[in-house]
Amino acid sequence: TASTGGSPAVTANVTLAYNSTTGTAFSGMPEGVQRLSLAHRGNEYQIVSADGTTATVVRLVNGSVDESWPGFTARTMIDYEATGLNDTLSWLGPFLVCPENETVDMFEVNFSFPNGICGFDSKGKKRIRHVEWEIQYRVYGSGSGWVSHQGEYALKNINGLGFTERITLSSPGLVEVRCRRRNEQGSNNSRDNMYWQALRGRLLARPVSYSGVTTWAITVETGGKLAAQSDRRVSVVATREYEGGGNRTISGAFRHVANSLGFNANQLDTSAINALETAWWTPRGEYFDYEASSDSASAKDIFDKITEAGMSYFLLSDGLLSAGREGIKTWTGIITPQDTVEEMQTSFRAPSDDDYDGVDVTYINPVTWAEEIVQCRTADNPVPRKVESYSLGIVMTADRAYRIGMRRLMKYLHQRRTYECTTELLGWCYQFGDHIILSDDIPTGKTISCLIEGVTFDDEVITLTVTELLDWSYANPRCWIQFQGGRPSTRLLTPTRVDDFTLTIPYNDDLHPEDWIMDDPDVELPRLLFCDSEKGARHGIVQEIVPSDDCTCQVTAPEYKEIFYAYDDATYPGDVA
Repeated sequence: TASTGGSPAVTANVTLAYNSTTGTAFSGMPEGVQRLSLAHRGNEYQIVSADGTTATVVRLVNGSVDESWPGFTARTMIDYEATGLNDTLSWLGPFLVCPENETVDMFEVNFSFPNGICGFDSKGKKRIRHVEWEIQYRVYGSGSGWVSHQGEYALKNINGLGFTERITLSSPGLVEVRCRRRNEQGSNNSRDNMYWQALRGRLLARPVSYSGVTTWAITVETGGKLAAQSDRRVSVVATREYEGGGNRTISGAFRHVANSLGFNANQLDTSAINALETAWWTPRGEYFDYEASSDSASAKDIFDKITEAGMSYFLLSDGLLSAGREGIKTWTGIITPQDTVEEMQTSFRAPSDDDYDGVDVTYINPVTWAEEIVQCRTADNPVPRKVESYSLGIVMTADRAYRIGMRRLMKYLHQRRTYECTTELLGWCYQFGDHIILSDDIPTGKTISCLIEGVTFDDEVITLTVTELLDWSYANPRCWIQFQGGRPSTRLLTPTRVDDFTLTIPYNDDLHPEDWIMDDPDVELPRLLFCDSEKGARHGIVQEIVPSDDCTCQVTAPEYKEIFYAYDDATYPGDVA
């Protein structure tokens, strides 16, 4: 009958009595064709298959298939209702302990009591509360009966509790498990809410490793009580172990990423990377602490982050994956008007209110694992107008975050010029990040570039004859020599005037004039760059080398100044008051 007037619906049912004539006799079968099937109480049926409106079932007796049961009378029906075997006995499950293609020899069931287990008497005092439970299992699909394990917990504890019940099987198999509570929950004002929290099985075939997956295990020991504000989380500091060693090191991370991309040792500039690790990264305590969790990050992005952690940069050098150290460095080469196919261009960025004059660097504090901010300011401007917010997830100390942030700030404040020139082949002698010297032929530029057409030397001095008239009115004139191999002199030289086209410089082995080729028309002569010591030549950092269709290449180099790296060894002074 349907529910009416607050009375619940009643499913049609018939109860028969054996060997008894008491009770109301069965009567009142509705008119028409009726379907009626009678069975003993407790019969179980297992659905073998279901296809559209057709369901095929078998009868179970004590968990085993009853082969003698002829089945229900075959009929056509447009509706049926299947009720679970747990509807009357409050079972949860059954659930498989493991995937169907696996077997286990032991399984565990976790029961959780978030509010504890405690009873209370009429006066509100604590008393022992009993919680009874039952676990049943059987081999899945075998039709065998359930194996039962029963137990109880008797406590008066209002703290959160959890229990693990471990059951060892007599023989390995694929088992299904169900659980239930055997006594009423919450009676007599007790606190005993019970939850089935977990089901685990021990596989017989346990792999020792998973391809492409790093696994680790921890053992956590806690006290007997949880704080009221505890969020029940565990913080773990895990260090990745690289296959080639060097955990946390920048070189180790560099090689690990390269190897994971399929590069072999012959495709890495191992000598350059090891040299940076030995000379810079390890002595300065520069490590790479970062987790790449975004699928959108490219391999180039990760290489850039790895090298940035060591205040360096990633580059391709002669087809090899390599890195270079950014900082105060000697010049790598000279580009003069004789090397360019058109005039050098200089662009200038004028100061404006839109320029950053402060940088805030966000990094991860390794103690609290929270983001913290390092304020990068200059002493003369503690309250900047415009501050850049820069996130740095690759370092874990305030000092290193401050040094990297101050590099950015110094470039915002002092890097105003960018030089561009077009050369034929000379531009390909340099690579990204090289410090180069540039000059032009503008008279007011205080630089003169010329060829060295004659040289004589002894143990004291080297006498040079050049092709251009030298301006000795420059304040404290200085010069560089660009050798025929393309490399410049490693230091600024002090010339002495002989006449307008002749000068002398002190002899030194690093100039090796005996190796200069002066009488071969197929070999270009050495070059001299003569300049004013106060203004000097233009110094740049190679940022881009772009080839053109006419076999030339354009070199772009923002200006280089040592002040960019003035804070490379600084200690974070603290936030501005």
